[in-house]
Amino acid sequence: MAGYVFRISCEVRQALLAHRDGARFLARTYPLSDNVARISSQMISSLKAAGADDRTATWGTFSTLYFVIGFTIEEQAFAEKRPDDIQSPDLQSLLLRYPVAAVAWQRILESDADEGFHFGLNMSLQGLAHRL
Repeated sequence: MAGYVFRISCEVRQALLAHRDGARFLARTYPLSDNVARISSQMISSLKAAGADDRTATWGTFSTLYFVIGFTIEEQAFAEKRPDDIQSPDLQSLLLRYPVAAVAWQRILESDADEGFHFGLNMSLQGLAHRL
């Protein structure tokens, strides 16, 4: 179950990253399209085959897809940031007021996006596995 859902999630992310603002565009569309129906059907079927009831399979699938879309929106937004944006006085002032957030933001900017994506996706899938 986890391997299949993980692979589909990674493929969806790669498809979104292949287009500028792909995740933002998808987030603005009606959620029931051919692609969404096909992908969600595969994920729901995989979860049900692993023993999930209808509710867990449904919400597990869409919570995972919402994570993929949301993460990819943020990933694409961070990719647009320029060093001069990061050094702006307004942003520096904000980070001085919230040092814990500043450390976290710096870690995100310095890390590999794949690492963050896989971390979050694995947390989601571990939660689903626990439910099963």
